[in-house]
Amino acid sequence: MGSNEALKNQIKAYKVKYYRNKAIKGAIISAALLLVSFLVINTVEFSGRLGSIGRAALLYTFIAVSFAVIYQLVIRHLLTLKNSNKQISNEEAAVQIGLFFPEISDKLLNIIQLEELSKQENDLLSASIRQKSATIQSIPFVKAIDLNANKKYLRYIYVPAAIIILLLVFLPQFITESSTRIIKYNSEFKPEAPFNFILDQSTFEGFIEEPFTLSIKTSGQTSPVDVYIWINERKIKVSKIANDTFQFRIDRLRGNVTLASSQRAYLQTPTRLKGSTGQLSTYSVWTLNTLHTH
Repeated sequence: MGSNEALKNQIKAYKVKYYRNKAIKGAIISAALLLVSFLVINTVEFSGRLGSIGRAALLYTFIAVSFAVIYQLVIRHLLTLKNSNKQISNEEAAVQIGLFFPEISDKLLNIIQLEELSKQENDLLSASIRQKSATIQSIPFVKAIDLNANKKYLRYIYVPAAIIILLLVFLPQFITESSTRIIKYNSEFKPEAPFNFILDQSTFEGFIEEPFTLSIKTSGQTSPVDVYIWINERKIKVSKIANDTFQFRIDRLRGNVTLASSQRAYLQTPTRLKGSTGQLSTYSVWTLNTLHTH
């Protein structure tokens, strides 16, 4: 193989490594950007409890951004790697190589420029190119690119990845529930409260014209400070007798009464209260995942 041909192969190898390096760097930065985007859309959904349209917008925006970023930073370079016509010119490659090997910068660029002139089949130019090429062909041009240098970009992945891991450990619903709601944007999701209400089973029976006391206990991560219920569209505060226990007293059961939560209520299936004697009317009681709290 002639000196000039060996030089061309070196430049070709440099271009291959050049675009491979760009793809590796792009893949790392893409991963970092997608992790940050993932955190952002989950934060928006978790804090805003968006509706179907909002969740659909988040999902398709994330997909569009992901595709654009991956194509621009990774796929585009891989495609260029396979298409030599779209790669940088030999002169551009020579300039870049000269930055790493300044001792051959002018000579390499001169050889490339002479190569263009030699297409006119000038024997004197061809001989000059071969002579100059022989003096620099032993220098490995591909060493001008250090693939390991891309490791410095990994720090952009570490921060969002660490945040996601910590959230999965200490607040998993931030990731799991929000992601599920975004993916299933067409589904309806009822808000969940940090506590549940438990009706005292012993209070499920009462007598018409007799007093009736409804006992409610709370369980969960927190306990409400105040609890309000609605009785026939009238808001009434429930008495708190312990940190996790509330009571409400009806002086006399006279007819149908619907008990429901105050604002921002999360309702479960109604629990029916029935009288043990006579023709007691049925009382629909809505148990609450979260009653109004302050």
